[in-house]
Amino acid sequence: MNKPILLIEDDPQESSGMKTAIERHFTGFEVQIVETEHEFRQTLAGLGEDCPWSLVISEAMITWAFADPDQPEPPPEVKLGTFKQGGTRCWSEFRRKFPRGDIPWVYFTVLNKEHFNFPEFSGKRTFYMNKSLSWRQIQRTIEAIQRLLAQEALTKK
Repeated sequence: MNKPILLIEDDPQESSGMKTAIERHFTGFEVQIVETEHEFRQTLAGLGEDCPWSLVISEAMITWAFADPDQPEPPPEVKLGTFKQGGTRCWSEFRRKFPRGDIPWVYFTVLNKEHFNFPEFSGKRTFYMNKSLSWRQIQRTIEAIQRLLAQEALTKK
């Protein structure tokens, strides 16, 4: 069994469809779903120094938490930002926790790629997929990332 793929998506319909499609096509991979930025931070805080995922696919516009009277208070950087930055904040927290940057992160979003042309993304295995792509194009993108990782693994031997 391969390391699971983490999917960060707050729309249950989107996450369910993506999970099913990935697990059908990429046999041996399990998809774990995290629905909010708060849940992602809690999950990250509970991890040791080894990343349990082979790949992270994240929506860019992630809500802090679902509406609830007991909703946790967001930290200052969340209050100052917008939900369009939720995925970027998750990426930053992830890269702080796992600074080697060897786990690929894929933004899967309706936002244009220009939203992700930040210098900090350069060389950090950060990829972009538009939600308007067909499943076949998404599949090819994930396969290309897998090939890249396999080639890098071979050159390290």
